[in-house]
Amino acid sequence: MRFEIEQGEQLLSSHSGLALVGEILNMVGLSKRLDGVVLNDHPCPEISHGDVAKAMIGLICVGACPTNHLAHRATDAYTTCI
Repeated sequence: MRFEIEQGEQLLSSHSGLALVGEILNMVGLSKRLDGVVLNDHPCPEISHGDVAKAMIGLICVGACPTNHLAHRATDAYTTCI
């Protein structure tokens, strides 16, 4: 897969690069690889490892602190993991 980035006159939001980052993560198979990891204490997590990683990476890409932005949406099990 090849990405072509060109300079243009369009105004872009801080979230405009997330599509590119998402494609790169899909290309390297991050979710598939992380979801293959089994933790002894949580063999069937409610939130997949790949989803957690993509959420954290997405927040970092837009300049947000992942733990502050995800904590209010998290369940007790999730907050104990981070």
